[in-house]
Amino acid sequence: MAKFGATDGNLGLLQSGEKIIGIFTLCEVVSFGDIVQVLDEEVVVFMNILSYIVHRNIDEYNGVICKNMGDSFFFMWKIPFNEVLVDQTNNHMKLINSFQVNN
Repeated sequence: MAKFGATDGNLGLLQSGEKIIGIFTLCEVVSFGDIVQVLDEEVVVFMNILSYIVHRNIDEYNGVICKNMGDSFFFMWKIPFNEVLVDQTNNHMKLINSFQVNN
Protein backbone atom coordinates (compact mmCIF):
# COMPACT_ATOMS: atom_id res chain seq x y z
CA MET A 1 0.00 0.00 0.00
CA ALA A 2 2.96 2.32 0.51
CA LYS A 3 3.35 2.30 -3.28
CA PHE A 4 -0.05 4.06 -3.54
CA GLY A 5 0.65 6.75 -0.97
CA ALA A 6 -0.82 4.95 2.04
CA THR A 7 2.14 5.64 4.33
CA ASP A 8 0.22 8.43 6.07
CA GLY A 9 -3.00 6.41 6.28
CA ASN A 10 -4.59 8.02 3.21
CA LEU A 11 -4.95 5.99 0.04
CA GLY A 12 -3.92 7.95 -3.08
CA LEU A 13 -6.65 6.83 -5.49
CA LEU A 14 -5.94 9.54 -8.06
CA GLN A 15 -2.38 8.38 -8.73
CA SER A 16 -1.53 6.43 -11.85
CA GLY A 17 -2.24 2.73 -11.57
CA GLU A 18 -0.47 -0.31 -12.90
CA LYS A 19 -1.67 -2.05 -16.05
CA ILE A 20 -1.90 -5.81 -15.71
CA ILE A 21 -2.94 -8.66 -17.94
CA GLY A 22 -5.00 -11.30 -16.25
CA ILE A 23 -7.66 -13.92 -16.55
CA PHE A 24 -10.75 -12.95 -14.55
CA THR A 25 -13.35 -15.61 -13.80
CA LEU A 26 -16.71 -15.80 -12.07
CA CYS A 27 -17.75 -19.25 -10.86
CA GLU A 28 -21.42 -19.46 -9.87
CA VAL A 29 -23.27 -22.32 -8.14
CA VAL A 30 -26.15 -23.10 -10.48
CA SER A 31 -29.62 -23.48 -8.89
CA PHE A 32 -28.36 -22.33 -5.49
CA GLY A 33 -31.93 -21.71 -4.32
CA ASP A 34 -32.85 -25.34 -5.03
CA ILE A 35 -29.74 -26.53 -3.18
CA VAL A 36 -30.72 -24.44 -0.15
CA GLN A 37 -34.23 -25.93 -0.15
CA VAL A 38 -32.98 -29.51 -0.37
CA LEU A 39 -30.06 -29.27 2.07
CA ASP A 40 -31.69 -26.80 4.47
CA GLU A 41 -29.23 -26.20 7.34
CA GLU A 42 -26.63 -28.52 5.76
CA VAL A 43 -26.15 -25.99 2.96
CA VAL A 44 -23.49 -24.31 5.13
CA VAL A 45 -21.47 -27.53 5.27
CA PHE A 46 -21.91 -28.01 1.51
CA MET A 47 -20.74 -24.46 0.72
CA ASN A 48 -17.76 -24.78 3.09
CA ILE A 49 -16.65 -27.98 1.32
CA LEU A 50 -17.18 -26.38 -2.10
CA SER A 51 -15.31 -23.26 -1.00
CA TYR A 52 -12.39 -25.36 0.25
CA ILE A 53 -12.17 -27.20 -3.10
CA VAL A 54 -12.32 -23.97 -5.13
CA HIS A 55 -9.75 -22.16 -2.95
CA ARG A 56 -7.36 -25.12 -2.91
CA ASN A 57 -7.41 -25.43 -6.71
CA ILE A 58 -7.07 -21.70 -7.36
CA ASP A 59 -4.10 -21.58 -4.96
CA GLU A 60 -2.53 -24.66 -6.56
CA TYR A 61 -2.54 -22.99 -9.98
CA ASN A 62 -1.21 -19.63 -8.68
CA GLY A 63 -4.53 -17.81 -8.83
CA VAL A 64 -6.10 -15.41 -6.34
CA ILE A 65 -9.61 -15.50 -4.91
CA CYS A 66 -10.85 -11.92 -5.12
CA LYS A 67 -14.28 -12.31 -3.60
CA ASN A 68 -16.69 -14.90 -2.21
CA MET A 69 -20.29 -13.86 -2.80
CA GLY A 70 -22.27 -16.64 -1.11
CA ASP A 71 -23.30 -18.57 -4.22
CA SER A 72 -20.36 -17.53 -6.40
CA PHE A 73 -16.61 -16.92 -6.42
CA PHE A 74 -14.63 -14.29 -8.32
CA PHE A 75 -10.99 -15.19 -8.96
CA MET A 76 -8.12 -14.24 -11.22
CA TRP A 77 -4.70 -15.13 -12.49
CA LYS A 78 -2.21 -12.33 -13.14
CA ILE A 79 -0.09 -12.98 -16.22
CA PRO A 80 3.36 -11.35 -16.43
CA PHE A 81 3.86 -9.16 -19.51
CA ASN A 82 6.87 -11.21 -20.60
CA GLU A 83 4.57 -14.23 -21.10
CA VAL A 84 2.12 -12.42 -23.41
CA LEU A 85 2.49 -11.92 -27.12
CA VAL A 86 0.15 -9.41 -28.81
CA ASP A 87 -0.87 -10.20 -32.38
CA GLN A 88 -0.76 -6.75 -34.03
CA THR A 89 -3.08 -7.74 -36.91
CA ASN A 90 -6.15 -8.29 -34.72
CA ASN A 91 -5.01 -7.24 -31.22
CA HIS A 92 -5.41 -10.76 -29.80
CA MET A 93 -3.17 -11.73 -26.91
CA LYS A 94 -1.57 -15.16 -26.77
CA LEU A 95 0.22 -16.81 -23.86
CA ILE A 96 3.81 -17.70 -24.67
CA ASN A 97 4.23 -20.08 -21.72
CA SER A 98 1.57 -22.14 -19.97
CA PHE A 99 0.88 -21.73 -16.26
CA GLN A 100 3.43 -23.26 -13.92
CA VAL A 101 2.12 -25.52 -11.14
CA ASN A 102 3.83 -25.33 -7.76
CA ASN A 103 4.64 -28.82 -6.50
